[in-house]
Amino acid sequence: MFRLAGSRLAVSITATLLEKKRGNAAEPIPTNIAASASMEVAPRRVGTVTSFMHRRGYGFITALQLSSSDSPDTQCLASAELEAAVRENAENFFFPRSSLDGGFYVSQGQTVTFDVLPSPQVNEQVEKEHREATEDIEASGDPPKSLPVARHIRLCDLDTGKERPVTPVMLHGCVQSWDTITGSGCIAELDLAGNLHDDAPCFNFSLEDLDVVNISDLHQGCFVRFCIERGDRNAARRVIIDRSTGKRHAPLQQWRSSQGASRALGFAADSKPAAARYYGTVRELVDGRFGFIVLEETGESIFFHMSNVDQDDQNASIKVGDTVSFILRGVSQGKHAGKRTCLKIRRCSPQPSLASRNHNSGKGTNHLSDDDDDDEFNLLE
Repeated sequence: MFRLAGSRLAVSITATLLEKKRGNAAEPIPTNIAASASMEVAPRRVGTVTSFMHRRGYGFITALQLSSSDSPDTQCLASAELEAAVRENAENFFFPRSSLDGGFYVSQGQTVTFDVLPSPQVNEQVEKEHREATEDIEASGDPPKSLPVARHIRLCDLDTGKERPVTPVMLHGCVQSWDTITGSGCIAELDLAGNLHDDAPCFNFSLEDLDVVNISDLHQGCFVRFCIERGDRNAARRVIIDRSTGKRHAPLQQWRSSQGASRALGFAADSKPAAARYYGTVRELVDGRFGFIVLEETGESIFFHMSNVDQDDQNASIKVGDTVSFILRGVSQGKHAGKRTCLKIRRCSPQPSLASRNHNSGKGTNHLSDDDDDDEFNLLE
């Protein structure tokens, strides 16, 4: 009898619990909770890279219109504000380099997948990061601030639907040596904490691997970003100056700019102040890569590389016979120690004292201009 009563009691309790469970499952989710849940979901989209400013560190993506059957993952819900911004800007998106999740660059035309930031506050943070990374560059204009920001960008294969990380990865380094005459140097890689060690891996680089505004901004001790690509794992590619890392190493920067910094950078001290400019006449150009300038004060022929022509100058293009001003530096290290080269070259109006010299600059009347010509030509052979 007691067993029968116990069985009935157990059945009664179980039935009551099941009814409560069904009732809770049938209760609707409050509207505010559902709305907040949809706000947290970032839509995964597919698009094409329309442009990427490698040196400036940002670019733009145009979203591809795919049907739900082609890409079900791109149909996630987003906030009303975000969708309105997307429609208003015709499916265009802005992204900084940090959105590549460790990748260094993307190329125009590549297909990518990405998330869209649902929060305007995060957009402001990304814009702040972009300003800090590019404040040293004279940009032609700021990217549109109304565009939604793409993050977590990955390369995508539309045929297979598979994603993969953006490669090559971005590396940070410090210039250990730089020869202004040959246009070659060496970069030591920083560790994950941004510190430099004596046994750090080193990579060679040349002028063809640089993307800088003024080549004179590159010197021994400056910090850079770069990558290594397949084929040559010992060469640094697509090198850009990393001023944000340089600011974090302020004591080293102050040491470099102190007394005697010219020796640390590989330049010998000159009789004139560092900012003093000399004048001369372009005597010869070779293959559009380098040439010689006749120094107004002494008439000697000084070697220069076209990469040292100041790109900020509206008259950046120079030709034989042009009067130019420049900074003169002597190389104190390496195999070219003792020779001089011209930096920050700018075209200018002829100086009165140059009139007679310009008339005879091509006649070979000055024996000083021929002393080292053969050696200088061989520097880049």
